[in-house]
Amino acid sequence: MHRFSGFSAFFSSTKQIPFDLLRYRQIVSKTPFPSLIAHLHPRVHLSRVTHSLPSYSPKLPSDLPLSFVFKQSALAHSNPNYYFNILNMTVASDQAPVESPLDERLSLLSSMPFFQHMQRHEDIAKLMEKVVLTKGAEIVKEGESDSYLFVIGHASEADVFKLDPVSKTDVRLLTLKRGDFIGLGNMLEHNPHSASVVASSDPTVIYRIKHDRFADLLISKPSMALSLSRYLTKELRMFRVKVADLADRSDTNGNSIKTVKMVVFDFKSYEQKYFDEAIAHFNESEDVKIRLEAKYYPLKLSEDTVYLANGAKIVCIFVNDTASSSVLAQLSEIGVKMLALRCAGFNQVDLKAASALNISVARVPAYSPYAVAEHCVALLQTLNRKTHLAYNRVKSGNFSLSNLVGVDLHGRTVGVLGTGKIGYCFIQIMLGFGCKVLAYDLYRNKELERTPNVRYVDTVDELLRGSSIISIHCPLTSETRHMINKQAIEKMPKGVIIINTSRGALINTPDLIWGLKSGHIGGAGLDVYEFESDYFFEDKSAEVISDDTLARLLTFGNVLVTSHQAFLTEEALRAIANVTIGNVREFLVGGKSMKALTNTVNL
Repeated sequence: MHRFSGFSAFFSSTKQIPFDLLRYRQIVSKTPFPSLIAHLHPRVHLSRVTHSLPSYSPKLPSDLPLSFVFKQSALAHSNPNYYFNILNMTVASDQAPVESPLDERLSLLSSMPFFQHMQRHEDIAKLMEKVVLTKGAEIVKEGESDSYLFVIGHASEADVFKLDPVSKTDVRLLTLKRGDFIGLGNMLEHNPHSASVVASSDPTVIYRIKHDRFADLLISKPSMALSLSRYLTKELRMFRVKVADLADRSDTNGNSIKTVKMVVFDFKSYEQKYFDEAIAHFNESEDVKIRLEAKYYPLKLSEDTVYLANGAKIVCIFVNDTASSSVLAQLSEIGVKMLALRCAGFNQVDLKAASALNISVARVPAYSPYAVAEHCVALLQTLNRKTHLAYNRVKSGNFSLSNLVGVDLHGRTVGVLGTGKIGYCFIQIMLGFGCKVLAYDLYRNKELERTPNVRYVDTVDELLRGSSIISIHCPLTSETRHMINKQAIEKMPKGVIIINTSRGALINTPDLIWGLKSGHIGGAGLDVYEFESDYFFEDKSAEVISDDTLARLLTFGNVLVTSHQAFLTEEALRAIANVTIGNVREFLVGGKSMKALTNTVNL
């Protein structure tokens, strides 16, 4: 085992010392330095770190190739959490270079933080070859290798794709932009590319530097090699605290306890009690040799907040977080292995990208179906009996009953789109009112098929035409998006009441407004809205609502909007926390992942 000390002082010394890069490269292959490179920043993919680490470091697999990618755009570097990207890609070697002014190359280098730390930009610029590609041209192919450094040029972009082993299709992970720098690690060790890169702008300008020529330059210019090493050393210092945070701990009996960090996004104060209880129960279990530590953030997961997951193995999200392919790619880079959804819906997750990146996804399929079903009834009866209008009237001293006439639910026909657990509970409540039920679902409930006053129909159209009340309980998919549109509304009986507590995008809201204005729709009870993420769960009372569609909805007296609160009961909150941490336990302790998880989300 090779160990050394004084590494930082060696490279940060002001004294010029001889530097033999070839000898340095030979030493690197026999020391822990590759591991230290991989630990330079919290957004490096820890799962691929290799070689021996100091005793305080986490125990990690020993198969890391010495190639990683710098995503070094000026925008990224303006954030202290800009990251190293390890997708291991370089430009195709068979593209013919074109002439480019030296000033153009110098301008690009001076804008890149990585090269700002190095001297003699002109020497580097002279090595750069400009290549111009058309949109759609394949720059790099997954599984192949070459020996170039690669920089995205001015006003150019390239998309990163990775093959999903499940669907056997390429999934777009992120977009590289001006100044993004790839392939430095291949100077030390050549490896096949772990992803493909395709030109996405027209034209796409790229610059490449042959690894051997860059190495020769560093050998001939020791001061440049030292500048490079100082830069890497500075990043290493920044990350040492992060490495220590991942260290194994011991319990009072001296048994080794590994601490795993979970970052929870879009977290609200009313969840705290239940998650604290669930995590405490997990950590107190005698059979668990893992300690789970949770960090809570009120911010939603997005490309702007993904850096908050630094050091985490598990990320927990809610309905309005964004787990796009780009966000998932960044999570993968920093070592996140599981996405724990504390909700039933999963339309906010790019499942193909998660599969390609080997990120396990688990959800809470049923927390309290009674909570949501009962909220549907609350919305329905508030609209029907106009209790919201009556309440405001009486508060202002108006005891008139004008325009407060409702209808008996008894004997009415209620259409239920989706007969899963929530739809099933809602049907049972409607039967209690003495209603008749028309049901539609691709997968019929055998018990409901035998239940009096419940009849499954073969088409959605049949349900729409025969129901005076329609309650939606479907997942949001490409097939169900905007299933309630103008054409669907026109098939409904005049005066229909629509209830939606599932996903906002199941309804085309402008078409819903048309139905309300025309009088075809008698009322709408909405606990969800297609573009709710900018408003729901937040206090916006001191602001002007800039969403004109939402603002228009709120002007209707026969529309009731609640801010995604159907789930909000003590029983549901406790169940959400327990199932979420149960999913985490199955992943960490049970050794299950991907499709093997009980509550996995499949493509």
